Amino acid sequence: MGLNFRYKAWVFLWVLCCSSLISSVKATVTYDHKAVIINGQRRILLSGSIHYPRSTPEYYFEERYDLVKFIQLVQQAGLYVHLRIGPYVCAEWNFGGFPVWLKFVPGMAFRTDNEPFKAAMQKFTEKIVGMMKQEKLFETQGGPIILSQIENEYGPVEWEIGAPGKAYTKWAAQMAEGLSTGVPWIMCKQDEDVPDSIIVGMMKQEKLFETQGGPIILSQIENEYGPVEWEIGAPGKAYTKWAAQMAEGLSTGVPWIMCKQDEDVPDSIINTCNGFYCEGFKPKSDNKPKMWTENWTGWFPEFGGAVPYRPAEDIAFSVARFIHNGGSFMNYYMYHGGTNFDRTAGQFIATSYDYDAPLDEYGLPREPKYSHLTKLHKVIKLCEPALVSVDPTVTWLGDKLEAHVFKSESSCAAFLSNYNDSYAARVSFWGSTYDLPPWSVSILPDCKTEYYNTAK
Repeated sequence: MGLNFRYKAWVFLWVLCCSSLISSVKATVTYDHKAVIINGQRRILLSGSIHYPRSTPEYYFEERYDLVKFIQLVQQAGLYVHLRIGPYVCAEWNFGGFPVWLKFVPGMAFRTDNEPFKAAMQKFTEKIVGMMKQEKLFETQGGPIILSQIENEYGPVEWEIGAPGKAYTKWAAQMAEGLSTGVPWIMCKQDEDVPDSIIVGMMKQEKLFETQGGPIILSQIENEYGPVEWEIGAPGKAYTKWAAQMAEGLSTGVPWIMCKQDEDVPDSIINTCNGFYCEGFKPKSDNKPKMWTENWTGWFPEFGGAVPYRPAEDIAFSVARFIHNGGSFMNYYMYHGGTNFDRTAGQFIATSYDYDAPLDEYGLPREPKYSHLTKLHKVIKLCEPALVSVDPTVTWLGDKLEAHVFKSESSCAAFLSNYNDSYAARVSFWGSTYDLPPWSVSILPDCKTEYYNTAK
């Protein structure tokens, strides 16, 4: 039972779509309450999920599973990487990404304070982090990886199973931290018992963490475990704690996250939000940034079900609201969905994993969604100096009408919002008049000129 099984289902990457040039110079990745900080600079990070084994054949390096080559390609494109290791990934992947043989290991119990499972999880995580380090792919090594994640949405599981879940969360965090990647670790949907300085360690061998000169800037441990933890109680809580500690122990040098983990988040791990809307989400600690690890651009198709659809205007509205409420990291799930090749799909999941994403199943732009969101990204980047400098001042302009203003000594950006889903509104702001369609946000990068409206 070595590590020769397919890693593809255990490792998923988020490729950040922000236009940032990556150099081979080692860097530092930290964070505060406003944002992830790269080389001393707060950044607004806009990201899109791509599951490379599901992508088109041009990305199939060595049977689609060459993770190192994929991250190196990301680095060549000038992008950052948030490395979500898991190893539980959900993602509508068969068995949640675990190899089926794992369930037949004597004494095996998944995602809890269970020694056979922890041994397999640690071995896998160390392998991934080691590969990244060897190729210098962490930000601190000059690479693109700025964050890592250990576990995934474990909070509900921990809540349900209780003490064993808490012990597991603590262990996972410590294990990840011990890998010394040099970038922060996160846990999504893990709002309790998350250790504070988690760092993943499997990319180390290939030097793929940013601290090693690689492209990985974020890592994730576990995935959407919060509901599971809630259901099983003490064992889930122990598992969450263990997973966070295990991840922390990997010392990747990039931040760790847990998405959809709203309980038992260790202090050193950033808990994040998954969903269609996350503007009201707040991290468990005031010293952590507000991060949205899965903004669902549609949904996965099921056999016999309707074809999922989410309007571009609604996605743009959700992003603008999240940003004007202090969010600084937003990832689309999915940005390119792809195809469930062979027998990789989970039960009842269709072969297509199109997800109504901005890039369709074949990698082609889906219009008008692709262009509408591209314009949004550009205007948000214009606002970045103001967004990362100050907290917003909120002014009520009328019923379900708001102005969020980010004004510093050198920059100013304003977001004018109409939350009414039926009626348009005309508002006065700083001596000018603006027309806001229903359920929309207008963005003014100079606090004067409307560059973009989410509904137009």
